[in-house]
Parts: sequence; structure tokens; C-alpha cells
Amino acid sequence: MYVLIAVSLLGFGAFAYRSWKLYRYLRLGWNEDRSAHLASRLKDEIVIYLFQRKLLKRPYLIRGLAHAVIFWGFLVITVGTVDLLSAGIAHVRLPGAQSGFFGWAVDLFAALVLVSIALAFVRRVFFKPPRMHIALDGYIILGLIATLMVSLLLFENAGLAAGYLALQQAPPPLAGLLPLPYPIGLASGVFAAAWWVHVVTVLGFAAYLPQSKHLHIVTTLPNVFFRSERPRGALRFVD
Repeated sequence: MYVLIAVSLLGFGAFAYRSWKLYRYLRLGWNEDRSAHLASRLKDEIVIYLFQRKLLKRPYLIRGLAHAVIFWGFLVITVGTVDLLSAGIAHVRLPGAQSGFFGWAVDLFAALVLVSIALAFVRRVFFKPPRMHIALDGYIILGLIATLMVSLLLFENAGLAAGYLALQQAPPPLAGLLPLPYPIGLASGVFAAAWWVHVVTVLGFAAYLPQSKHLHIVTTLPNVFFRSERPRGALRFVD
């Protein structure tokens, strides 16, 4: 437990420190009250941020859907990660985290995210559009997300084989289908290794995210809410 607390403080501490530096840069800009029309802004959060409206339209439908699946999977896996850390540190489970619905949501999105990552990789390597700038950062993020999904399914599968899951918890539906035979005593070791790989990857992802272009997965939430309602390209009046 103490090791988990230490690495959690290290990972989230690095995220908070780097995010604070970015926030200080942001505060150098112009102050403007953008709290008017609250209902409209909340609607934009649901339609644009949560439902990814701008991506789910032609001609971006296929790659937009893959991006949206990765985003939705990020949200679901984030809830699962919070439950994982709270259970490991304080032995407290989030409400509904042991339900069959949540188990299906986590496993289904883990599988869909892996498919979406494969599509993103194939597109980058074999069907790269002329305007796309390929950078190492993109491959790092895709690799981290893929590691999260694989380690999640693996420690669930090994946890089932080792009998670690509580009786009152609904078994992970997809992880239980993986036909991975474990020699006697090996399942517990695989479970521990995959669990720690998952946790360390989450914390490494958190520490790396503020310096990555993929920080937009977090910043889009306030950016959509506080976006300007002036017509696009309209200039501010100068006193």
C-alpha cells in the first residue's frame, strides 16, 4: 500500500506541477468573463465534448469514430483506474464498480480502444494524409493507451484464474473469455505483474500528458465551456 501511495503521489504530483506551469502561462492572457448563457455552454459540453459531434460527421466519420471510441474509453477506464487506486490504497470501491454493467463497459471499451488504436497505427503508417504531421509523441501516446488496455484485460484474466475477485463482484465478461492456461501458481504472479504495469502506466501517462499534444483530452472540457460566442474571426473592440 505504501509503495502505491508513493508512486501515486509521484505521478499525480508531476501532472499537477506541469499543469500549474501551463495555467500560469494561460493567466498571462486577456481576462474576459465567459460565464453568460450557462445552459448553452452546458449543452455544448454534452454535444461537442461528450458526444464528439465535430468528429462524427463526413468526411471524418470512420477516423472520427475511432478517435471518439478512444476518448470514451479514456473516460470509462479513468473511472476504473480511480476505483483501482482507491481499492489499493484505502480498500474502498466506487459505487457500482462491482456491477456487471460496469464490468461490461470496461471490458468492451478496452477491446474497442485496442481496435481503434490499430486503425490509427495503420492509418499513420500506410495511409498518411499529406497534411498529417507524424511525431514520436503520437506513437508514445498510442503505445501507452494500448499498454493500459492489454494490462487491464491481462490482470483481470489472471485474477479470475487465481480466484482473487470477490464473490460479490460480477466477473469481467471479455477478460474471462481469453483462453490463457496458467501453470499452477503462475496466475497470481501474472496478476501482480499486469496490475503493477497498469498502475505504473497510468501514473506515467499522467506525468507525461501535460507536455504532450494529447493534453487536449483534458483541456477540451474547459475550452468548450469557455469558448467565445463571437462570430468566428470577429475582433474585440479596443478602448
